Amino acid sequence: GDLEFARSAISAAALDVLVYPDVGMEPWSYFLAFSRLARVQCVWWGHPVTTGLSSIDYFISLDTEPLDAAATSYSEQLLRLDHVNVAPFASVDLWADMTRRGHLKPRRDLVGGGGGAREDASAAIYLVLGRLFKLHPDFDAMLLEVLRRDDSGILLFVAEPQKPLVAAAWRRLRVAAAAKEGDESLLRRVRFVDYWHYVHALASATVVLDTYPYGGCLTALDAMSNGVPFVTLPGPFERGRFAWSIYKQMNFTDLVADDPTDFVDLVVALGTDPKRRDDAKRRLQNAYPRAHQTDLVALEWKTLFRRLERFAI
Repeated sequence: GDLEFARSAISAAALDVLVYPDVGMEPWSYFLAFSRLARVQCVWWGHPVTTGLSSIDYFISLDTEPLDAAATSYSEQLLRLDHVNVAPFASVDLWADMTRRGHLKPRRDLVGGGGGAREDASAAIYLVLGRLFKLHPDFDAMLLEVLRRDDSGILLFVAEPQKPLVAAAWRRLRVAAAAKEGDESLLRRVRFVDYWHYVHALASATVVLDTYPYGGCLTALDAMSNGVPFVTLPGPFERGRFAWSIYKQMNFTDLVADDPTDFVDLVVALGTDPKRRDDAKRRLQNAYPRAHQTDLVALEWKTLFRRLERFAI
């Protein structure tokens, strides 16, 4: 788009408060944010890191929990709201939806046969829904430990359209597996499924694993809203605390791990113990309606805008 035209149009509106849903996800809005176009300018958490721009006054966080690490992590003044401010995700009958669309495929088409391994029809599917660019070496070790602890489990990733990203993730897993086990045998139970089978993968998953330390938000809501256990380990910064914030509002922390060891213990227990998994799914489904409190969120935004307009923060 034409930056100069956009600057002129926004300035002409004489806004009191301007909120960017994100700054940094693409170049156009990033360079637009360099300009002072309203008396008060804020950025929401769509891109969960500071802008570093003197033109942005406030960072509106999803995370409701104060952290010491946050004090020096933002050039903006950090604002925490009391309620998780995301659009409601409704539960969908995933299998019925795929059947209606003609997308339903046998399980073996999703996870079977890779690397010469014979697929166990009862094996747990440990699904990582997060984008591959969020994978971190610390998380690699946690994933490989899950495979070591459950010797029939399948680790499933959603591939990226960009093949080099998939190749890079696979190379790093190979290095990590060789360092951990002395060989790559664990990787016989790793699969990458095409992005267009995202819904099929979610419907087939035994457990969904949040990425660490950069976690997911939309992927968390996809799993939670459909009653699929979503295990998370909160990181030290906003970008790793989306699921934790949502679970906190739900008053449901059964699937929040304390540390990497606890994360692996929880994931494997859910993958291998049907009774515990069914109980977790039931409790998650009962708690999920508390994830979205739209009336309170709307009131909180209204109050926030009034305070920002009066510079009362």
